[in-house]
Amino acid sequence: MLHWSVYDHPLSRDGVHLLWNSRTDQLIRLSDAEQQAFLRSEMPEMTGERLAQLSRGGFLTECADEPAEVMRSLMRMRRLLTPHFRILLTTACNARCAYCYQQDAPVMRMTAETAQETAAFIMQQARECQSQRAMLEWFGGEPTLEARTAEIICRKLQESGLSYISSLVTNGLLLDSTFLPLREALCLKHVQITLDGMEGEHERIKGFPSGSFQRVIRSAEQCLREGLRVTLRLNMAQDAQALVPLLDALAERFSPLPDGLAIQPVPLYEPCKEIPAAVMSEVLKAQELIRVRGLSRAPQPGRIPKRMGCFACSPGGFTIRPDGRLLHCSHDLSDASSPGTLSSFRADDPLRLLFLQNGLHGECRSCPFLPVCGGGCAAAAVLNLPVHRCFALKTVLDEVLWRRYAEDA
Repeated sequence: MLHWSVYDHPLSRDGVHLLWNSRTDQLIRLSDAEQQAFLRSEMPEMTGERLAQLSRGGFLTECADEPAEVMRSLMRMRRLLTPHFRILLTTACNARCAYCYQQDAPVMRMTAETAQETAAFIMQQARECQSQRAMLEWFGGEPTLEARTAEIICRKLQESGLSYISSLVTNGLLLDSTFLPLREALCLKHVQITLDGMEGEHERIKGFPSGSFQRVIRSAEQCLREGLRVTLRLNMAQDAQALVPLLDALAERFSPLPDGLAIQPVPLYEPCKEIPAAVMSEVLKAQELIRVRGLSRAPQPGRIPKRMGCFACSPGGFTIRPDGRLLHCSHDLSDASSPGTLSSFRADDPLRLLFLQNGLHGECRSCPFLPVCGGGCAAAAVLNLPVHRCFALKTVLDEVLWRRYAEDA
């Protein structure tokens, strides 16, 4: 029997009633009668054509247990994810960002021996996942300080015949002299570079010498010329208007927008479950500032990205510390919650099993946004870390959907 979906989210303003379905990401306007029927969990009178429209959009369904169906889909997606290895080549860094959650971590650097063991572990886990391919993510600290260690891992994988691609998260200062010359050996496809403002502000926050900002931008340009995808992550510590000088400079530098370039404003981490609405409203304003400057290919704001859970929640997802200890998440570098080492991994580690089941129990199971966030951040839920658990747009969801409605209208 048809009934309203548990993943329908209603919103009303000035006599206009909208309904958004988090499972299909469809948005539709309801009549007053339909809205009242929805609020009473009743089926309204409607034409066959309207019935078909609401059914196609997922607003009406015959499924008796949608959460169970979504959770099966979620687990299936996690099992199908390509094995993903976040490899901390070092915890050392050449920047001095006050906001960094790793700033108090003890300095460790991966040795050549541990790099060989890392490659062997990757091959073993890929076999157990029955995968012919692996995703490597070079992380730190600042991974460009240990580029040759990454090369050791990749040479070993090449010898084994395992296919792989890699990505890099970096401040970009040494990118041109370290990872870029090794891009083919590393099969490097994507680089994320963090920017903290215009030249003087960026260099002050990072503790970099004068001229570093321009060197980082030139490295981003070189990456794009070499066919790599580049994400410029703009850390937002203030309101959106503070980004205007940087966005103007980027618009002048990257016009027309090159293929492969994405510019992403991101709020700094705060110790809270959800990013405050005031902060996310500024992120939305920043996204619009990016769009109007031609720095985004998104046709309009307001699309809700689906994130079927972090790689840490998949059977083939691992974070590897420089000394070879396995971690559930790079937000927690301690031994306390580790599921073992490269040579002593415990697949039945209780915390790891909770990561794999993240979002399947408790409040997440009945949350109307589960199809969008995939259970959110397991590090927050399982390890109780002070990081954002719920999906970023949750606190401004209605604002995002009203924007979309206005654009579509």
